[in-house]
Amino acid sequence: CNHFCLMCSQPPRDIDDGFIVKELLTAIPMMARDSGELCLSGGEPTLTGDGFYDIIDSVKKHLPEKSLHILTNGRHFSENSNAERLSKINHPDLMLGIPLYSDHPVTHNFVVQSNEAFDETLRGIINLKAQGIRVEVRFVLHKYTVPRIREFAEFICRNLLFVDHVAFMGLETIGFAKSNIKELWVEPSSYMENLSFACDLIAQ
Repeated sequence: CNHFCLMCSQPPRDIDDGFIVKELLTAIPMMARDSGELCLSGGEPTLTGDGFYDIIDSVKKHLPEKSLHILTNGRHFSENSNAERLSKINHPDLMLGIPLYSDHPVTHNFVVQSNEAFDETLRGIINLKAQGIRVEVRFVLHKYTVPRIREFAEFICRNLLFVDHVAFMGLETIGFAKSNIKELWVEPSSYMENLSFACDLIAQ
């Protein structure tokens, strides 16, 4: 992954796991075609390069009845040509879940431990929506994100009103979140009022 998030539930490992693409392309045609949803996650699935698009194309071809939800940091799509390439596959029921952890670039970049992440993520979201691709913005609640819940909601309503869904999510206490739990944990009772405000504002 090109992030190193403080609360990552699946910390990146220094191994070549490109073989997974071949395994998935073998498995997809054998999956049941009844209704349901597939989720493609990682690490960062777009780092598989051409394999990322091959997987989506295979799901469209072999499992057209299934919705496909892809978890990605969105930075790959800051290059508009990548958003266009995804759009051309024309998957009938596709959504990308993209984390945005603050309205403030420094906070988002700190959480994901990458200096260019905020700007590239925003460009990715905008490029995807310009191509008609559905986007879910994800916000994980912890010590470094909850102080700006209200400002984040206002930022969404001012600048990203065109996204399809916004999800406020709790910590998964595994991976880095488990290691950093004392640094990250915030009692839900301390932010419920601000979270309610944010949900109500976005839902309007």
